[in-house]
Order: sequence, then C-alpha cells, then structure tokens
Amino acid sequence: MLALVGLGVGARRDPWRTIWLLAFPVPFLLFIASTFPASRYLVPVVPVMALFAALALAERWRLTRGVNVGHLLFVAAFVAAALECQRTIFFIRQTDTRTLALHYIQAHVPSGATVLTQPYSVPLEPTAEVLREAVGRSGREMPTKTALQIARAPYPKAAYRLIYLGRGMDADKLYLPYDQLGGTDPLQALRAEHVAFVVLKRYNHADPTTLPFLAALARTGRRIAVFSPYRDGGALTDEGQRPEPFLHNTDTRIVAALERPGPVVDIWQIDDPGS
Repeated sequence: MLALVGLGVGARRDPWRTIWLLAFPVPFLLFIASTFPASRYLVPVVPVMALFAALALAERWRLTRGVNVGHLLFVAAFVAAALECQRTIFFIRQTDTRTLALHYIQAHVPSGATVLTQPYSVPLEPTAEVLREAVGRSGREMPTKTALQIARAPYPKAAYRLIYLGRGMDADKLYLPYDQLGGTDPLQALRAEHVAFVVLKRYNHADPTTLPFLAALARTGRRIAVFSPYRDGGALTDEGQRPEPFLHNTDTRIVAALERPGPVVDIWQIDDPGS
C-alpha cells in the first residue's frame, strides 16, 4: 500500500523519473504473470517498491508537524518487521539438512559406491563413469555440459554412481522409476543396479505407493543416519502433527518447531550380497 501511495506521489512530483523507475518492474511483472506463481519471483522488484514506500513516508513526514500517533505506529510496525526479518535471517543461515547429510556421506560412504537418491535432495557429485553410462543408455549425444563436467581436472574425490528415483529427461542421469519398486520383491531393481546406499527425503505425509518399498528397505537395510529440521528430532513419531519442513523454494512458514531448513533425510545402507 505504501508503495502505491509513493507511486502516486512520484508521478505527481516527477513523472519522468517515476517512469524510469518503472522501466524494469512493469515488464518484469508482465513476464512473470505467465509463469508458475511463487512469491520469491517478486524479490527483484522489492528495491523499487521500497523506494516508492520511502517516498510515501517522506511525504507523510513532510506534511505533518512533530511526532504524532501515525509516526509511532510506523515505528512500531518497522521494529516488529525488523525483528521478524532478523529471526528469518538467523534461521536461513542454519545448515540445511541436505548439506548435513552431504557431509556425512562424504565422511562415511566410500567414493564410487552406488547411491539411490532423489532429485533436489542431497547434492552428491556423480562419477565420470556414471555420466558416461547414463548418456550411453539414453542413446543421445553427449551434452556439452556433461563433457565439461567429465573433463574436470582434478575430478572431485567424493563422487558416487548416482541413480535417481522417478523419471526424468536428463541424458546424463540414471533413473529408477517408482513403479519398479513394487511387487513381491520391491528391492529387486535396486539389486540389479547394485545399489549399496539409499538417500531419501521424508515429509509429514508418506506416499502410500512407496510403503512396500520402505518396509522392504527396513527389513534388508540399516538406517545409518537421520537428519531432521525439527528441534530435538521433532518427535519423529508425531509425523501427522508436525509443521511442514521449510524449503527455500516454497512458501512454508518458519515456526518455532523448526530448527533449520530442509526435509528429514534418511540414509540407508543395504546389507545385501548384490549391493
């Protein structure tokens, strides 16, 4: 609202300067109006909105004499917003659960091991061999990005043969569709790929289609590490009552029960001769 008032003040005082200030946000807003809605897309226009809001406040301050109730209310609102902003900044600076899991894997999982993971999960480094393998299986040409990734020297030491749950279109990734995790032996596809470790993201509501796979994983494997965003582990048995984990690309609210960003991350080791 303040930004809209400031826009009117600016248009009345100096219309050409106001037009220049709108040269970026107006086309930008028209562009993102045709994309998937997400509040984070508005971040680039915040500085311009702040300028117009400041102009409205300066005009209000100029038209009034001395300190009045309006000024006090503004100061109170500003302090409350500043405290909330500081709390959010402190929370965002905490290490994400996926980063904690990454450090654990690099320290405890041998480089080159086959790891089943998920997109947007722990940012593990793929081996050069699995990149070549994936492109070969896809039947497509080697992407330039992948070729440059393979040619890095020295190549990162902690790299793994990564297989991603689900389906995807990337030529340089190996995928294991969810529909291969069912049947009487949900781990058969994992054994065929010699999967030794499984890294899973966990939210408050489990996908019913994955329950047989998780049960088989619990029978055959060992959960060697859990990284939770909740304080004191978040009472992992009360999954239906916990707030949703905070992810940087969502609008989930930051609540007191959350200690850090990220989902619950489980790391499993499969005790199987084929792994």
